[in-house]
Amino acid sequence: MAKKKLDPAIMGSIKKAVSDSFADNVKMIDVSNLIESPENFFEVSRIEEFAETILAQGGVKENLIVKPINDGEFEIISGHRRTNAVRYLLERGESISRFLPCLVQNYDDDDEKVLDIVLMNISARIITDAQLWKSYKIVSDVLQKKKELGEKFGQMQKKLSEILSVSNGQVSKMQSIEKKAIGKVKEAVENGELSINTAEKMAKLDEEEQEKLVKDKALSKVKPKDVERAEKKPPKQKPSEKEKKPTPSPVTANNLYNFVVENDDIMYEILNAYLEITEDQNERNVISGVKDFMRRARNISEHSDILTAIFDTYLGVTSDEEEKIAISEFKKYL
Repeated sequence: MAKKKLDPAIMGSIKKAVSDSFADNVKMIDVSNLIESPENFFEVSRIEEFAETILAQGGVKENLIVKPINDGEFEIISGHRRTNAVRYLLERGESISRFLPCLVQNYDDDDEKVLDIVLMNISARIITDAQLWKSYKIVSDVLQKKKELGEKFGQMQKKLSEILSVSNGQVSKMQSIEKKAIGKVKEAVENGELSINTAEKMAKLDEEEQEKLVKDKALSKVKPKDVERAEKKPPKQKPSEKEKKPTPSPVTANNLYNFVVENDDIMYEILNAYLEITEDQNERNVISGVKDFMRRARNISEHSDILTAIFDTYLGVTSDEEEKIAISEFKKYL
């Protein structure tokens, strides 16, 4: 998974916190007074290797972010690896300062503090699916609380995508897991046994099928192909010569729509790359049409909450059965 980049517009408060211009808030704090945050779930690894880098540069040069707690102690918000690396060097007897530069930050509430812990970490490292899932849950909970308090920030999925620096499709997968997956599947994602991709495929199964798959096979060994086999498929019937070939069902179209929304970035890359090498006008026209469909699909996905609310409101006032059927069918795509 790629290294995350913070959105400057969203992370204004963090940029303010880490700015060296707030010199009055920077203190040199003894490493023994720095306490690991209980909310930090990111792995603190490769300390020995990181310690050598710190030793070579003559100590810690970048400010830690800390929160004052009790009796001169400070909770680490950002800088867990740096703190552990210095402790390791001191235990080894190296000549290095035990006092670390720390920007002291006060928080109005725990939500803001935990949000900073998440955002600082996803911006500075390659994270696992388990860490991304935990980050998603924390950020989603905080945003939901803000929304209930009247704060307006647009569509939830888009905001999560911006903060976590992942695609709308990836956020959609995690939302599907949260809403449809059984508890054991969610736990498996959180402890690293299942990838987000595999868990999202399992979430598409009904609860009985999910339970059976969990019972039949260790979750750490479940692959997407196992989920595909678990899907219930209607028995094939040989059509008579007089029977007409069935038309594609709305579910088939819906699956295509979901695929386009979840994979639009790579599809755009493929289509644009092919445009550079083909001179066939028919192929170019087809690609242009497909890209237009993908843009429309993305627009629908990004505004699905609003569209759903509009349709639900209209269903409450219309008595036209054809309109009700049309709305019901269209909502399958949201």
